[in-house]
Amino acid sequence: DPDITEKMFQWIHNQEPGVKLFLNDYQVITSSAETTALKVQAARFKKDGVPVYGLGLQGHFSSHNIDMDVLKYRLDKVAESGLKLWITEFTLSDTDNNRKAANLEKVMTLLFSHPAVEGILLWGFWDQKIWHKDNALFTGTNITANAAGQKYLDLFHKTWKTYFTHNIQPGNTIQTHAFKGDYLLNIKKNGHLIHQEHFSLDSTAKDIIINLTNDHQDVSHISFG
Repeated sequence: DPDITEKMFQWIHNQEPGVKLFLNDYQVITSSAETTALKVQAARFKKDGVPVYGLGLQGHFSSHNIDMDVLKYRLDKVAESGLKLWITEFTLSDTDNNRKAANLEKVMTLLFSHPAVEGILLWGFWDQKIWHKDNALFTGTNITANAAGQKYLDLFHKTWKTYFTHNIQPGNTIQTHAFKGDYLLNIKKNGHLIHQEHFSLDSTAKDIIINLTNDHQDVSHISFG
């Protein structure tokens, strides 16, 4: 049945209508073998009313054949489908961990910054539980980061996170830019925490209005991260 894949999507959607369904394939961004084919298949799915949310792009890279311009071209090509993209099975193979770290930074920065990419999934990261040892980011029984693993940690826990602190007076407005994600807002008065609340940021601008009682109006500063 040439339509079996479309039917499978519909069957699953009927059973679990709240689940986001992805069409996942390989050699889409790491080579040109399936780039256009996946875009065409996605267009056909949309035309036929298939309940597909996004495209999964397996990302098994090698440091020896990464062309950043070509990688961006392939991402842009599949993004023309109008579907959200997830990088699935991300690995980067290299026997030189320092070189792997440098290339991981370049590739992940491109993937993270691309407007159509919604997420990145690691295929494996620990040399004790990974198929190809050259892909490992962490090693040994203590799961110690190698150079590439440390670069990954720095990107996701430092470079791509927002920590913000600012003095403020009652009635003032503060504007800032921050990475998308979940935040905890702290409001302090003379160094003492007087209010906390959680908020999330997506691709759209967001106004956060804080209302405090009279006893807590003399705020000294706010912070979030």
